[in-house]
Amino acid sequence: MKTDIKVQKTDSSNIIRINVCSQAEYAKKKGCISIQFTDSIMPYLSQVREKFTLYNLKEISDFNSIYNVRLYELIQGFKETGWMLKSVSQLRDTLAVGKKFKAYKDFKKHTFDHACQEINKKHQINLGYEELKEGRKVIAIKFIF
Repeated sequence: MKTDIKVQKTDSSNIIRINVCSQAEYAKKKGCISIQFTDSIMPYLSQVREKFTLYNLKEISDFNSIYNVRLYELIQGFKETGWMLKSVSQLRDTLAVGKKFKAYKDFKKHTFDHACQEINKKHQINLGYEELKEGRKVIAIKFIF
């Protein structure tokens, strides 16, 4: 119920946030959830197959961390290439760490390094990464799978 998405309009630099659903109902005896989407999200739902990454929820159901899920979602969008390049700031944004893990070594340890290990343990992806540096500073991560 609290989930929203950020959308940057192509014709401007404005970013809008849209609530995904207006109502959710859990049927205990059936074990299912019914969701009513907001009117604002509907145009984006019709574009799901074109613009969003689809995967089976069973693939992520036993992940222990949201960072594992987010990294797995990211690499699914690059399956055809076998690699993905993200700047450290893009990766921080995508993993939504906010103000946590200010030091790069902490960010790496608690997010994508741990996520790579767990993804490899649970899926046969052979996910690894290379740190790209400018001088001694890591500026980007190239994920290879």
